Amino acid sequence: MYLKLILLLAKFAGGLSRALGKGNGVMVAGRLILKAAPYSVAKLSANKRIVLVSGTNGKTTTNRLIATALAQKYSVATNKTGANMFAGIAAALGANPNAQVASLEVDELVLPWAIENCQPELVVLLNLGRDQLDRLSEVRIVTNKWRSALKNQALVLASSDDPFVTYAAQSSVKTIWFSANENSHLDAFTCPSCGKLLDWNPAGYSCTCGFTKPKADWVLGENIEGVSAIPGNAAKQNAARALIVAKL
Repeated sequence: MYLKLILLLAKFAGGLSRALGKGNGVMVAGRLILKAAPYSVAKLSANKRIVLVSGTNGKTTTNRLIATALAQKYSVATNKTGANMFAGIAAALGANPNAQVASLEVDELVLPWAIENCQPELVVLLNLGRDQLDRLSEVRIVTNKWRSALKNQALVLASSDDPFVTYAAQSSVKTIWFSANENSHLDAFTCPSCGKLLDWNPAGYSCTCGFTKPKADWVLGENIEGVSAIPGNAAKQNAARALIVAKL
């Protein structure tokens, strides 16, 4: 009863924010929910089938495609505005508390918290890289945080083309590997496992420590196609991932 009241107040606060021209109301609603009911995300996630989508690039598009696909069969809660921090996730779940499914894009650093609180059925990992030139060390920090958070995760769909994502996803209970046959990464000169130089070759990447590119279950252009009105290979990858999630 208390949580229902908080959600009503959050809805009112969000609407008032929009009416006053102060924003779309998402952050106001989400912050109110988290402040008044810190347990709310876990409570709202219970009994839902949840997909979390994270990565440096492509989160919003991929999540929108996944949510649209799942909405053909289920009622879906999703952060369609792209608000992917703590408040954005709370607001998305609070806006549609009776949804059967939630598809949520999550900031890379927020993903461990989201996994712990949402208990997702599936985590989709796109890529990891620097979004600013001085953040190489941050990429490795995020990789290790992901790896730790995924240890008890039942199912992950991850890019085998990205060594950082591969290293993180290898700790999950089960990983389904997706590849677009990309054989380069601007930030992955060294092994995320041991720090030695990675050997990049036509087959992918490998290290003398035994870390190597896993065999993909889904390969773009071979056993999965990505069709998108948005030009570029990245858009095709996003579409293919959404199709895989819908199949799963």
